[in-house]
Amino acid sequence: TAFYEDYDKMLDDANLDAVIVETGADIHAEFCIKALDKNINVLSDIPNVANLKEAENLWNASLKSKAKIYI
Repeated sequence: TAFYEDYDKMLDDANLDAVIVETGADIHAEFCIKALDKNINVLSDIPNVANLKEAENLWNASLKSKAKIYI
């Protein structure tokens, strides 16, 4: 078991297949996109975006990624 205080370091070092993103809505899309950019699958149980720009950024990240986002 490992404990990370830095999300980016965890994505880089932990060799993950998937993450469950449980953040506030104000940073949720950002965290989902970071994982997708590393080809890490994302599981989410809240709305992923707060505005159209976040929706566009998340959509583009999902198109480029080998990973999937599950809502």
